[in-house]
Amino acid sequence: MKTFTKHEILELYGQVTLGEISFSQMVEIMNERVREMVNEAEVREFKDGDFLHSDWDDEDVTIIFKNQESYRIYYHASKSNYHGLDINDEAFWNCNIDFHHATEAEKQELLDALAKEGKRWNEGKKCIEDIPKRKFKKGDKVRIKHGVSSKTHDNIDPSFVEDMDDLIGKTMTVDRYTDWDNYVKCEGTEYSFLEEWLEPYVEELKKGDLAIFWNNGVQQHASVRMYGGLFMRDYCDTGGVRWDNAIKFESKEQYEKLIKGEL
Repeated sequence: MKTFTKHEILELYGQVTLGEISFSQMVEIMNERVREMVNEAEVREFKDGDFLHSDWDDEDVTIIFKNQESYRIYYHASKSNYHGLDINDEAFWNCNIDFHHATEAEKQELLDALAKEGKRWNEGKKCIEDIPKRKFKKGDKVRIKHGVSSKTHDNIDPSFVEDMDDLIGKTMTVDRYTDWDNYVKCEGTEYSFLEEWLEPYVEELKKGDLAIFWNNGVQQHASVRMYGGLFMRDYCDTGGVRWDNAIKFESKEQYEKLIKGEL
């Protein structure tokens, strides 16, 4: 589809200035071109989530298509040489820009720009989302949290099956996160774990140790107390209060990371 460029518009304006065409003739020429572009744009089969690209006027524009209304093409995210990265569901480019499906390289440039801002494209949900902050990295030592077993978590994806009970109490080494489901994989086992099922391995607690105690889902109310021992699968402080979790207290920074959910 042929589109208007700045040079063509300036050329038409020059013809008006030289008296070669009238101003009304210039307007009619432009209107006719816009009608052609809108008609052609209406038959293009772009779907929500398609990555599109255009070399329009050296802008080098890549977008994630959202929808089209009249002469407007709305996008989830856009990257161009001039405007940079723009994430805005309400923003749009005009249909006079000749978009085509992006190549893998052009698509990756936009994805990389999103990643630099801590964002990513969710193909399933058709939206831009924050990249989740991962609690563990490759090589971290972890253990299964107390209270997590096949009796309590077998119906939660990816399913804590009965054979996984043999790993309770053992130290494991994080290998990686799965690409799509964001599950944790550990060395030496084929099973996948929810991040929430695991906790960092720290030195074993002994009675009398200073420890941080907290209950599942409410680590912001963590308390530093003396460790009294285990009762069933619960951690107890020296006052007899039972907690879901406990780790040996190491520093103020460790405590602050825990209450922020970074441990």
